[in-house]
Amino acid sequence: MNILQDFLYSLMYYVGYVEIFMNKFIRIFMISAAKEETIYLVNTHEMEVEIIDDLNSDITMDYNFGIVEKSDEKKGLCHYTFDELDTDDIQTMFHNQVDAPFFSVSVVHESTNYDIDITNINYFFKGNKLFFREHIIYIMNKYHNVNLEPDSNYEVSIVDHMCNLISFSHEEYVVLTPIDDKLYRIKHSK
Repeated sequence: MNILQDFLYSLMYYVGYVEIFMNKFIRIFMISAAKEETIYLVNTHEMEVEIIDDLNSDITMDYNFGIVEKSDEKKGLCHYTFDELDTDDIQTMFHNQVDAPFFSVSVVHESTNYDIDITNINYFFKGNKLFFREHIIYIMNKYHNVNLEPDSNYEVSIVDHMCNLISFSHEEYVVLTPIDDKLYRIKHSK
């Protein structure tokens, strides 16, 4: 009886790991291969990401911000960040693409420079809010495997479309607002 019980516990243990693997990795690849929009809810305090693939489902996670991701043949992989989301807006949020306002973006943290990929991920849509504290924490963790604390100091450096070098602190962020020849605004966090 003890051997059977140990076997069943071990089997349940391994099945649990297979389920975690399927939910964390395989499901992400299956969703990202789809042409539909995917919504990621990001909690940077616990570095937890939840994927919402049913827009009518209840959101059970306390999140700092979200990312709507869509793969498009012409525009590439598109990201739009949000604080609150009206699912009716998803159909049109990627329609208002702006000219690329930046040639390069990097984050300087503790004297180390980390480049942010703006060539493979298209962030350039009217009204998109970028490089705010939680967004930088997410990018640094996901793409550079660097865990920034919520109170970390860093600086974002941008070479913009006019070849100006712009730097701003962890207390500021960018909003893409194509007005005149200025394609973005730097705003101070609340």
